[in-house]
Amino acid sequence: MNTQTAHTQTSWLTIKAATAEAGISRATLYRYWTLGVGPRFSITPGGQRRVRAEWLHAWLLDREVVA
Repeated sequence: MNTQTAHTQTSWLTIKAATAEAGISRATLYRYWTLGVGPRFSITPGGQRRVRAEWLHAWLLDREVVA
């Protein structure tokens, strides 16, 4: 088994990168988390939040409105 295919690279985004990609402010992202409707995140050993790019994209797709 090829170890490169067995372990996929995970792209972790900082809050700054996640808000830039989503097109929302930091305050809005934290408000969504407070309301329980924000994207999944993980907390680093240093206490900082990180969002996987795939989690952010899935969250954005779930909230997409088609007119």
